[in-house]
Amino acid sequence: MPIRIKPVHDLKPCQLDLESIKGICDLVEQHFNATRFSAEDGVWEVYDARKDELISAIAPRETLDSFTINASNNTAIHSGPNAVLFLEKEIKILFSRYQATVKFSGPHDLESWFEHFMIDLKKCLRPPRLRQRVLAERGEGDYEPLGIALVSSSAVSWIIKLGLKASSTRYCHIVLHKRPPSPFIENIKANLVSNLIWVVIVFGAGIAFAFLTLWLYKNYGVNINEWLSPPSITTPAPTP
Repeated sequence: MPIRIKPVHDLKPCQLDLESIKGICDLVEQHFNATRFSAEDGVWEVYDARKDELISAIAPRETLDSFTINASNNTAIHSGPNAVLFLEKEIKILFSRYQATVKFSGPHDLESWFEHFMIDLKKCLRPPRLRQRVLAERGEGDYEPLGIALVSSSAVSWIIKLGLKASSTRYCHIVLHKRPPSPFIENIKANLVSNLIWVVIVFGAGIAFAFLTLWLYKNYGVNINEWLSPPSITTPAPTP
């Protein structure tokens, strides 16, 4: 009965930066003696490079469209006058806007080693954005807008579909260097948070006042509104 390690493994939506790419390269070089790295960004490409060549080439760039690793372990077996090259294990790791996968080829007795390798590999990945996570949970590809189970004419449904367009969502988002936050945007966020806190305080005080009024009226028959309203001035009726 043929047995093997499952050849294709999905790493799920994720993000990469320069440090995570360095970590992945170091991990692969620890376990494989023949490694080649490639990366693409628009019309630019570095291919079949060593780790140091790849890092120096991508370091000045801001983003990547894809990052690929091809690695293998080759063992030379001497049988007779000529050496026979034996392929012990082989792996291909691909991160792109459409997938984040590991393709492995090797004997089934490497199962324990491969499981530990995958654990170490996932430690190098950054968590996905909310949009990536939502599309992955629906099992949708990168081509269709996110469908919402609402009435087709609903404005809410249209807004949600527009905001979660899959064409702008990458399965793996590779941003090598994070841009510093904009002071203008940070000020807007701070003002929104401050206003939200005041709304919560005022709303909570209103609810507490309403409950206090009901409690006083129920237990003591006291209407607190009479205390707060100004006294009414009545004009005596003229005598006939």
